[in-house]
Amino acid sequence: MKAGRYTGGLWSGSHQDLHVPEVLTDEAAALVGEYCSRLCELEGFAGHKEQADLRVRRYRRKVADAKER
Repeated sequence: MKAGRYTGGLWSGSHQDLHVPEVLTDEAAALVGEYCSRLCELEGFAGHKEQADLRVRRYRRKVADAKER
């Protein structure tokens, strides 16, 4: 439909998705990590499960420390 005349045509960015970084609270990050850990266990990804568990422990500790203050 001759849109190239006013849009500049196609370029490599025309086929890329725009990714916006998500910002999570420590509590939300721990919750997402728990779901990730369960999914990794079901899929048999032991290394990924351990990494998710490590992040859950880290964020749970941060949440607990923040509540103590």
